[in-house]
Amino acid sequence: MLLRRDALQVGSDGHPYLRFQNVKLSREAVLPIAPVLAEQLDCQEEQLRRVYPDGTDWLLPSPPARGAPGMDRGGCFHISPGSVNEILRSYVRKADIREGGRRPAICVHAHCSVSTSAPA
Repeated sequence: MLLRRDALQVGSDGHPYLRFQNVKLSREAVLPIAPVLAEQLDCQEEQLRRVYPDGTDWLLPSPPARGAPGMDRGGCFHISPGSVNEILRSYVRKADIREGGRRPAICVHAHCSVSTSAPA
């Protein structure tokens, strides 16, 4: 899911939603989100204004370049799905999330859930 900067919307019901292009179905989609996530997205927007003063179209942009002068293409692209998954895995490791309450969760990606409940 590629999220543009204007992805966060407030519906006529006053609740927050994410608006995005569903590539598989070739149509726009709207997903209800929790208010706490909307607050985090507001914080992300503040961060984007600081890090990318010239702007970026993406809610989760590619990081600012650290290479040679004139080669800065940071923010021009959406962060890659692989990068999203690696960031997610690092947070799972830091939080010591375990599968079934026993072994460390290692097969983690953005489209899966991890059971953290204790075995019955």
